Amino acid sequence: MAELTLQEYQFHDMKLTWLRGADKLTDAGTLFGPVPKVVWSRYYPTNDANMMAELTDPILIQYKGKIT
Repeated sequence: MAELTLQEYQFHDMKLTWLRGADKLTDAGTLFGPVPKVVWSRYYPTNDANMMAELTDPILIQYKGKIT
């Protein structure tokens, strides 16, 4: 299992904490729809099945000590 790393940002009474989510594969055609593959494939590589790595890293928001 990968090491859990957190990054925080404090702003006045608000604290943002980036949490480690899941790495998953998504069908790139579904994600980009009608946009031609030649346009986005330079920045988002895919495997042979046209699947693209997608990160799902949530952000925990705390305002005045309460989770919102």
